Amino acid sequence: MNHFSEMDGVKIRVERTRGRCNIRVSVQPGGVVSVYVNNRTSEREIRRIVQQKRDWIIKTIQAIDSKVKIHRYDSPERRSAAKSLLSDLVMKFANYHGFQVNKITIRNQKSRWGSCSLKNNINLNMQLIQLPTSLRDYVIFHELVHTRYHNHSRQFWSELEKYVPEARVKQKELNDYLLVE
Repeated sequence: MNHFSEMDGVKIRVERTRGRCNIRVSVQPGGVVSVYVNNRTSEREIRRIVQQKRDWIIKTIQAIDSKVKIHRYDSPERRSAAKSLLSDLVMKFANYHGFQVNKITIRNQKSRWGSCSLKNNINLNMQLIQLPTSLRDYVIFHELVHTRYHNHSRQFWSELEKYVPEARVKQKELNDYLLVE
């Protein structure tokens, strides 16, 4: 069960669940603040927690507002174009640099740009085609390097820097983009 209220001009969505012990606050694009509580938490306690986290909430809303929004538009044509382009790029980079890739999947994911499984299956977000080329290629190489290092160790970053100079700068640039509905 959930309900909406407003406090200081901020929309607050309260989600009550049975058995939840801790209270969690998150901010979604559009400035909606979600507060997750158990059924016994009073309205007064919820307001106290939101007030206590007010500065963090405002700072987080401002940070989200400053990001470049990438709309998760989907159509058969876009999906086909993304699958073709991204799969071709992964295979081109993998073959040229000797990465071992098992399977490539292109999806319309809500929050991730890419991932790599322990079996070297690479998953990419179809919305990568909306990013600048340098960031798109950074994500692809990031996942390819995960076929060798399944973590974010120093060795991982060192290896990634061989293919993407200033990889950490690219990671920070990527954080300036936000996937939205």
